[in-house]
Amino acid sequence: MSEAPDDLVLVPPRGLVPVLLLALLLVAAVGVRWPFAVQGDARPDLRLESWQEDASAYWHQLQADPALGAPAPEQDDARTQMVAWLAREATLGAAVVEDAEARRARGAAEESLRRLALTGGNRAVVAFARRYGRDVAVAASAALAAGRAAGRPVEALDAAAPQARALRAVAPGVTALLDRARFGQELGPDGGLAPAAAGVIAMMAESRALAMAVRVPPPRPEPGSRARRTVLAFRVERGQGLTMERRLDLLDELVQLDPTYPRSFATGVILAQGRRYRAARAAFLAAATIGERPDAARANARYCKRRQAASGAAGEG
Repeated sequence: MSEAPDDLVLVPPRGLVPVLLLALLLVAAVGVRWPFAVQGDARPDLRLESWQEDASAYWHQLQADPALGAPAPEQDDARTQMVAWLAREATLGAAVVEDAEARRARGAAEESLRRLALTGGNRAVVAFARRYGRDVAVAASAALAAGRAAGRPVEALDAAAPQARALRAVAPGVTALLDRARFGQELGPDGGLAPAAAGVIAMMAESRALAMAVRVPPPRPEPGSRARRTVLAFRVERGQGLTMERRLDLLDELVQLDPTYPRSFATGVILAQGRRYRAARAAFLAAATIGERPDAARANARYCKRRQAASGAAGEG
């Protein structure tokens, strides 16, 4: 029987040990000079964009919907009555509930939608609302592009500007919302709104139209759960000029509607945007623990810690 081969012995190549020592010294130096790089620090990610996917898909559906052709005369009448009510509401604000003429205008709008339902069924009411949403989004896109070209908010566009006039004719009072929600940032290189922005505007306008359908025969058409979720997520994530406290209240509603929504991560973003870095860091650490965008949550927690230290934690709650 032949002898067993000798055990293999690994001999380091000449010069390997000095090279390894040099590499370790370099890593240590980087850790002193740029400690966050060694700790895996990433750029903070304070984006909340869950509303965009469904809004974009909805806009493409509207564009391809064959039922949204030329409106019937009954739909033209319903739009006329509804716009008259919206104009009163935009002019009077909260006082609209006390105005007798405004109440008559709202009653006329509700009755016109009832007639539309009696002649074409509730599907006709839904088609009316969808067409209205699409038309508002198209008019908003043109007005926003005109505002960018003029270097001013849509609300400040001259009444003689055809784009502003067309928008106010279809959706009185919407210009302030467009400016407050910074929709002008959603304009693409071609001057039009990005599909997601157009889609969420259409959803909001459609929901407004369906809110007038209180006299139609049951079952009353209402916005679908996807539209309600998307619009609510948009309000939470974009802010629309809302206070931090109001956004957090709406976040509670959103989580009730969509229990899968990353509540802790969103809470951290809202608090960080409000410069509440200590509370935001706690929310991000909680998000990382339960698996809500853990990498981004940890990076955001480190960001909040740095900002908290830089500001001396003044005013933190």
